[in-house]
Amino acid sequence: RKRARPSRDAETALEAATAPRPPPASATSIRNLDCDVEGLRRRFLGQIIPPLGGQVKRAVMEAASPGASPTFSRMSGIQEWKNAVMLFVNVYGEGYKNSFVAGGTEITWFAQPRQWEGTPVVQRLVNADGGDVAAVGGAEAAHFDETPVLLFCRDEGRGYVYCGELAYLAHDPDRIPIRFVFELTDYETIKDGAPFKSLVANCHNLLRSPVSRGP
Repeated sequence: RKRARPSRDAETALEAATAPRPPPASATSIRNLDCDVEGLRRRFLGQIIPPLGGQVKRAVMEAASPGASPTFSRMSGIQEWKNAVMLFVNVYGEGYKNSFVAGGTEITWFAQPRQWEGTPVVQRLVNADGGDVAAVGGAEAAHFDETPVLLFCRDEGRGYVYCGELAYLAHDPDRIPIRFVFELTDYETIKDGAPFKSLVANCHNLLRSPVSRGP
């Protein structure tokens, strides 16, 4: 797994790490729960997670927390667990173009319009590999725990496909919303499966990677 690149502004990372975070609404909030990362991988990597009574995101959340009925923001495309972050992408419709790029080995993903580089979850994504950010000015050094970033994509009318874990490659803090580029670390495992091939085929923005790879 690739080492995450540090934020271009260490002071921003320190602000995010030390900023107060609102407490979860309840004990069943996903912010208070651990996502069953290994269980998801074992049962659903490269597969469609069957909807629960037509609820596609609820199906993912319950699959990630066996025996519980977790509470979460149903409309959000980013879901923070205690030990992981989930990103949800629809490969159809208009709006921000979350797209597979570089032949499907990478994906671009847009944060929410109200989020900026100092938003704690944005820094959690940037520093997903964990580690320490050195002190800047009068601020104290900050530590980030390693955070698995999990990708779920869906075609119109279908459940989410679990596309595995992501590795941070880059982000553009000057864009609103912020654009990220991630590598699909499980690409070789899922690339030949029908669910993933369908996602890539239905993504009409299969472009070159926006990340410079050098000469």
